[in-house]
Amino acid sequence: VMAASASGAGAIIVADPLESRRAMALDLGATHVIDVAAGDTAEQLRAIRPQGVDCVLDTSGAVPAIDAGMRALSPLGRLAMVGVPKALDAAVSVNILHMLSLGISICGVTEGNADPQSFLPELIALNAKGLFPFEKLMTRYRLEDINQAVTDQHEGRCVKAVLTMA
Repeated sequence: VMAASASGAGAIIVADPLESRRAMALDLGATHVIDVAAGDTAEQLRAIRPQGVDCVLDTSGAVPAIDAGMRALSPLGRLAMVGVPKALDAAVSVNILHMLSLGISICGVTEGNADPQSFLPELIALNAKGLFPFEKLMTRYRLEDINQAVTDQHEGRCVKAVLTMA
């Protein structure tokens, strides 16, 4: 959300089952939020963007979310997957003719598909300008509270758990 906002993206739509994450997304620059529990995610996306969305970034690794993202893409749309699935054998089914006729692209993303030597200084510069406030994503835990940090991460109560020694 922050990167899309900082780059000047138009509609930034976040789909999440947790109200707290949807509120955070709006605070960080999302223009719309969708409660995935409220119905078909692809239909909700198309209610906002009837022609479809240009890009879907899946951070969940959940097959239903990826399927909904593919169904919501516009012609020449792109689906990028960064989320790690819970099951090692998780797989999505793709309608090849649909992909070919719309020119849809799908890719996996590792570490932002970026060169850290140039990308990290860019992120730091954006942070210094207030355009990439990554500290808002962090919840700090004392080292002795590591089990709570892991639980909160798994249950979606925090975005990035950061352990501190003090």
